Amino acid sequence: MDSWAYDSTQVLCRSGNKLYSLGGTNGNTYDSTTVTVQLPFLDASAPATHKNFTSVDMTCENTWTLSIATDPQDITTVEEIVTVSNTTFGLGRAAIQGYSTHIAPKMVCTASGAAKVGNLAIHYEASEAG
Repeated sequence: MDSWAYDSTQVLCRSGNKLYSLGGTNGNTYDSTTVTVQLPFLDASAPATHKNFTSVDMTCENTWTLSIATDPQDITTVEEIVTVSNTTFGLGRAAIQGYSTHIAPKMVCTASGAAKVGNLAIHYEASEAG
């Protein structure tokens, strides 16, 4: 996809000479295309501080698989954490074990229908600073 835009009613994307409307012109037309959201490495505004990542919370629509990468040298090595179909907030956090200065969440939805992520919270305890 080359460009993305939101016109207050729909999300549009352009690929080459083609224009796509996510959700269709009626806002409710979806297929079974896999949706992947890969965030860059996050450092919680403390890039030199090691963190003991303990859990995650997520709000979404549809079913998403959440994975994390904790090696800032390699975003492709991920550990699958949890599959979420609605929200983890108020239900208990999804436990994770990771120790790093950075973390890169990856969310994948393979189910048909609308696929939306509303919130993602990564819980950690600060450790030694380098």
